[in-house]
Amino acid sequence: MMQVVNGILMLARFQAEGFKPFTATPLGFMNSLAPMMAITVVAALRPLLAGNLRALALHVLTSLIALLGPPVLSHLVARAWKREAEWMRYIVAFNWCQAVVTLVTVVLILMLAIGGGVGAGGAGLVAAVGGVLIYWIVLCWFMAWRGLGLGKLRSVLAVIVINVGTGLLVMGPQMLSIAMSGAVGAAGVGATGVGTTGRGVVP
Repeated sequence: MMQVVNGILMLARFQAEGFKPFTATPLGFMNSLAPMMAITVVAALRPLLAGNLRALALHVLTSLIALLGPPVLSHLVARAWKREAEWMRYIVAFNWCQAVVTLVTVVLILMLAIGGGVGAGGAGLVAAVGGVLIYWIVLCWFMAWRGLGLGKLRSVLAVIVINVGTGLLVMGPQMLSIAMSGAVGAAGVGATGVGTTGRGVVP
C-alpha cells in the first residue's frame, strides 16, 4: 500500500517515476477500482435508506459507467496509437489518482454544504473545487503523456476522449430517467383528462 501512496504522491508532483510503484497486472487493476467502488457504496446509502429505488438504480448505473468509462475509452485510445503495452500500468495509476481527487472533491463539496452554500467562506470552497478539477485535467494530460507515451498533442486528444466521452456516457442514464419521468407524467395528465371528460359526458 505504501508503494501506491508513494506513486500517487510522485504523480501528484508530476514526476513520471510515479508510475513505477503501480502493479501492472489484472489484480492490480481490480485493486485500483476498489476505492472508487467504496465511495460509490457509501454514496448509495442515502437513496437506499430513503427507499428511493429509482434514485438508487440511477446512482449505481451512472457510477458503474463513470468507473468503467475511463478504462474502456483509454484502452481504445491506447490501441489506436499502439500503446497497449503501456496501458495497464497507466490505467492502474489513473484509477488510484482519480479516487484521491474524487475524495478531495467530495470533502470540499460537503464542507460547502455544511457551511450553508456560497458565502464569505463558501466562495473560497467553490474556487477550491474548481482548482481541483483543473488540476485533475492537467494531471490526466500528464499521465497520458508520460504513462502512455503519447505526444503532447495526442495527450490532449486522449484527455478529451476519455473525460468528455465518460461524461457523455454518464449523462445517458440520467437523460433516460428524465425522459421516463416526463412520459409517466404526461401519461398521468392524459389519464386525468380522459377521466374528467368521461365524467362530463356521462349523466
